[in-house]
Amino acid sequence: MNIHSLLQELERQRMPHARLLVGNDTHPVLTWDLAGDILTIDGEVVAPRAVFLRHDVFSTTSAARAYAWYTTVQSWAMAHREVRLLNRDHAAHLLKPQQLLLARECGLHIPSTVITNDAAALEAMKDRIAKPVAGGEYTQPLAAALATAPRRDNALAAPAIVQETLVPPELRVYRAGDRFVSFHVVAGTLDYRTDANARVEPVANDRRLIAGLRRLTDALHLDFAAADFKQCPKTKRMLFLEVNSGPMFAAFDAVSGRAVSRAIVRELAVSRAAD
Repeated sequence: MNIHSLLQELERQRMPHARLLVGNDTHPVLTWDLAGDILTIDGEVVAPRAVFLRHDVFSTTSAARAYAWYTTVQSWAMAHREVRLLNRDHAAHLLKPQQLLLARECGLHIPSTVITNDAAALEAMKDRIAKPVAGGEYTQPLAAALATAPRRDNALAAPAIVQETLVPPELRVYRAGDRFVSFHVVAGTLDYRTDANARVEPVANDRRLIAGLRRLTDALHLDFAAADFKQCPKTKRMLFLEVNSGPMFAAFDAVSGRAVSRAIVRELAVSRAAD
């Protein structure tokens, strides 16, 4: 859906492009001959000057197969410094705890956070929420997580991120080049991804958040990303949660006239014209 939203914007602007779509039932024929450094897709030689690449980790396509395609195209783009590739210099392995500390250094406020597997300490913080350190699961109330978490003596099987419980509004801010696009996420659950009725609404950018987010994404070498914020019930500040270097954006495009896709296309087109 995300790539299709971007393709619709490219077609609306009548911008020449080549598409490479991989799914359960379809894939192109690709050959990259390193001897002559020639890339062909379905028999046609291609040499794009800008590339947008997305690896959908929620795809039903085989994970190994999807990653093989992603690695192939990313390798080609990375090998050609003249090709515009968003997030080219991003350090891909910066994880959530590191993000939080760096965000604070960049002037953003973060939630009160503890990372631990100490069962006794966790029992004393049951009014908080729990997140997996490495991602891949939904945020949930700590009390619910403790009820099913495996443990031995006074130690849980793995550490978790434990944070104060925040409240709406929830904010998602996209960056594409120098452009920032903000949305409120309205949901009735702790993690909006578990609410089938969740909706998003375009909102004006908050200059104070944008300034800190610009510093953070600059430090991470991210020129395409989305950051999530949620409000502290005591201070009313918007607190930084995390930044995603490969965010989904189709649902946000749908309520904003493809604002995210337009920002992506503008960034790639401007860079291409400057080459």
